[in-house]
Amino acid sequence: NKDVLYPYLNGEDLNSRPDQSPSRWVINFFDWPLEKAEEYPDCIAILRDRVLHERRTQKDKGGKKFWWRYLRPRPELYSTIEQLEQVLVCSNVTKWLAFSFVPKDIVLNVNLCVFSFQEYLSFALVQNSIHESWARKYSSTLETRLKYSIVDAFETYPFPEQYSQLAKIGANYYETRRQINLTYKEGMTASYNRFHN
Repeated sequence: NKDVLYPYLNGEDLNSRPDQSPSRWVINFFDWPLEKAEEYPDCIAILRDRVLHERRTQKDKGGKKFWWRYLRPRPELYSTIEQLEQVLVCSNVTKWLAFSFVPKDIVLNVNLCVFSFQEYLSFALVQNSIHESWARKYSSTLETRLKYSIVDAFETYPFPEQYSQLAKIGANYYETRRQINLTYKEGMTASYNRFHN
């Protein structure tokens, strides 16, 4: 079953767990035909029990026909990040805009913004107060939280022209924050709450 069981990361785990690791696992049959999925009888039995009935009542024709697969699996995303070791992500609904690197070989929740970056320079370019202010101005909100928009906040952001020293700064910041999270056994939201208090 290990061929089809994957850690599943969502925004809550990203922001609340000290190591930003997934707390859940999912069954992922990719774009496989049903015959291949049935080679994993324990896993397909779980999906028959918990997914099949719901999919048969949906209007989505693809969901009915391919009930054992994700409705919107985003193969273009996973093919883009396939060669990377890690990717940069943030929760698209968050109190504090916090980016983190996560392994690329997990299932990423739809409510995560995923960037095909794996270097600290890119982290430094987005994990700063200027970018956060920009994001708060050009993104929307959900209740009192930021709803980060890649189109409105990232793609329109005026990235600096001179940034050669940011890689080292980004690496230092990232490692310091990681150590704080692990030492205090708290996620990024709790750490940033203390920082902003």
